[in-house]
Amino acid sequence: MLTHDNLASNATSLMQIWGFKNTDILIHSLPIFHIHGLLVAINVSLFAGSKVLLQEKFDVTDIVRLFDRATVLMGVPTFYTRLLGSGLLSKDKMNNMRLFISGSAPLLPQTWAEFEEKTGYKILERYGMTEAGMIASNPLQGERLPGTVGFALPGVTIKIINEYHQPVTDDNIGLVAIQGPNVCKGYWNLPEKTAEEFTDDGYFITGDQGLMNKEGRLSIVGRESSVNNLSHFLIWLSLKFSCYAI
Repeated sequence: MLTHDNLASNATSLMQIWGFKNTDILIHSLPIFHIHGLLVAINVSLFAGSKVLLQEKFDVTDIVRLFDRATVLMGVPTFYTRLLGSGLLSKDKMNNMRLFISGSAPLLPQTWAEFEEKTGYKILERYGMTEAGMIASNPLQGERLPGTVGFALPGVTIKIINEYHQPVTDDNIGLVAIQGPNVCKGYWNLPEKTAEEFTDDGYFITGDQGLMNKEGRLSIVGRESSVNNLSHFLIWLSLKFSCYAI
């Protein structure tokens, strides 16, 4: 159950930390039945008054042609591997672009490094899920580290806990638990599941395994189980659809 406040807080935070303005033009090739395409890409653009170049599907040739008109691309890792494999990328084609964002699945450090080498741009990786929108992001200004999803969004608190819901020490793997204005109110007509997914002190248990360093930078390393909540299933479905579409 996502409220208007959940969605508005998330869009406002992302607009600010990603520097979205009404002069931005977003290339949008994501499925809009998924949180990435609908509640992130479109909501952030609407809040900022940005233009959106909505594509029917991800076509590598069309996307590269749009780089001259656009400023931002949001995509899944598959988008970036397809772009790299096309042989169409070069630094002189990217002059109008300011930001490349990746999410919905882990981006391989090799892909990150190859994209930077070919284009001069460091992909900004972030972390989110259906139940909370975006949770963490690498910085717009500052070091973006491949293999990490950055820091908690403004107003969001992240902690790493063990199976007994007790905090673990820095750089140790545990369950990612979150609290903030972006977190859903629970599952519709499923009070028992809602109770299971929240700790006694009000943190939502994401089902993801992660670790956090002393600076608060988060890395996602796996899942508690293969499919144990709505967000994991929707991410799988989105990637399956995206791969088919392109």
